[in-house]
Amino acid sequence: MRKISIRLIIILLLIAILPLGATADEHKTLIVGDDSFYPPYAFLGEKGEPSGFNIELTQALGRVLGYEVEFRLDQWHKVRQALENEEIDLISGMFYSPDREDLYSFSLRHTLSIGDIFTRDGFLVRNLEELQGETVIVQRGDITAEYLETLDLDIRLIEVASPKEALQLVDDGSYDYAGVLQIIGHYIIQQENLTIFIRKILRLIQVTMDLQLKKETRICY
Repeated sequence: MRKISIRLIIILLLIAILPLGATADEHKTLIVGDDSFYPPYAFLGEKGEPSGFNIELTQALGRVLGYEVEFRLDQWHKVRQALENEEIDLISGMFYSPDREDLYSFSLRHTLSIGDIFTRDGFLVRNLEELQGETVIVQRGDITAEYLETLDLDIRLIEVASPKEALQLVDDGSYDYAGVLQIIGHYIIQQENLTIFIRKILRLIQVTMDLQLKKETRICY
């Protein structure tokens, strides 16, 4: 079933990407960036190899287009800066927002996720307004952080390098709240045996993920 889903996504991505094509590229290598710890989408495996859904999808897309794919995984804010500096050709997955669309060209949206607030047992938060005056840990440059910044609420955001670090700081009692995408949060909690749980009533934002390029980037084929 997963293979069928990936094949369908590849076909749809090709439809979205091919109009961006120009003349044939003599090197036929794509330099692709993504987060080094953003499971299950992108992360480094046990042997340091790029792994995750975004990685598999981009590898399959590269094979169809006839490209070699070189992955460069790093902290998320550094990956975005690498794209701005034209050190990489594209990012294998980025969640969409209207503000980001001003900077990047997005392909077909293929993944749906929800941002949420994570906290420890014993904390009661029924709505976002009750986070007024509180501190929330977020990943630097993450879609959840960008959303919280747009709110007209007195919420102090502390940025860290990864969702894992954000959740660990809540789990060990250093802080009380973390803003992380739901699927990533559950994955990390399970893998790291953390004790915190999600406050499902605090749905922050529903977002979709795309393969993403800097504006004016052209994929050759």
